[in-house]
Amino acid sequence: MAKQFLSSLSLLVFVALSVLLPGCVAQENEPVAGRTEELHLTEVKRSSFDIPIGHGDSVFARVAYRPVDLLHPRQLVVLVPGTLANGGGYYDIASGTGYNTMELLANEGYIVAALDLLGTGENERFEDGGVLGTEVAADAVSRAARVLRLLFLASDVFVYGETGLGSNICVLLAREPWVSGIIVASPFYIQFGPFGVAQLFDPAGAALLQSIPGGYLPLAPETFGPVLFAAPPAVAAEAIPALLGPAPSAVPVAPLLEPFEHTGPDSIATGRLATPIVTVESAIAPALFIQGNPDPVGSVEGAEELVADYGGDAELVVIAGATHLMRFDAVISDGPTSQFWSPILEFLETH
Repeated sequence: MAKQFLSSLSLLVFVALSVLLPGCVAQENEPVAGRTEELHLTEVKRSSFDIPIGHGDSVFARVAYRPVDLLHPRQLVVLVPGTLANGGGYYDIASGTGYNTMELLANEGYIVAALDLLGTGENERFEDGGVLGTEVAADAVSRAARVLRLLFLASDVFVYGETGLGSNICVLLAREPWVSGIIVASPFYIQFGPFGVAQLFDPAGAALLQSIPGGYLPLAPETFGPVLFAAPPAVAAEAIPALLGPAPSAVPVAPLLEPFEHTGPDSIATGRLATPIVTVESAIAPALFIQGNPDPVGSVEGAEELVADYGGDAELVVIAGATHLMRFDAVISDGPTSQFWSPILEFLETH
């Protein structure tokens, strides 16, 4: 308990110094001598730290912001990794381009925090990855996000997630009153494409996952070929090591097993789960869902049904030709005026 208190206190001191005396805290991207104070305040700063969330656990967070944006009411965007990402580092790649999510949002005036999910990335590994399902991961994200909200005195908190685990965590957090809105790319709901059916519905696949010692699925560079083929080569070259994350490059099997628990006798033939992995009727936060068409993993039909069932206000944007991990697609996602980022920035500005 004392260790957690001291960790929380040190984090509070760090943020206070960052807000009040930006030059006193050691950070990346320090301005060179001779730059103006205005330029100093508008440069993107990066920090990283462990956030204690109770029960002896912590969540590693990468944070990006401009000091000038700490001087007025602050909006926080929390980035949640997808199912096969070993940490949130892939949100901070290809610096200086339109594909760096943290940099792009920080330059738009937001405080941005990319989290590592429990048992992944820089976080401590659990003895059994089979216990780290969606609800457990969502609870940890909620605890970490509320700490960040308090420490940065954020007036609004938005949560962004993508693909299976990231999208389902967002929907769970949309039930909480402190969440200002959620943004989900390539959601998993109830109707899936052919690749998704082959990977998520096959009983043989479930048996294989259940047989893995320790409950962690090893990752390899080849894992990401099907979702990064539309990315510029230089961006893909950075994205793959970031998705693999620090050793051991592996992710918990629990979220990958959850679809099997919702299949019915006709699921493989129809591409449809018998029940959703996460129900959405009790979600209250405004939501923006972005779906590519065609998507071999998810589907437009599934996204449309999700929006229809969603408890709060929800909007669907369909992008023709976008892949499953569309945030790295050439042209579609390159910069704030792209097809991918334009509706996101509009949503953040209006909610």
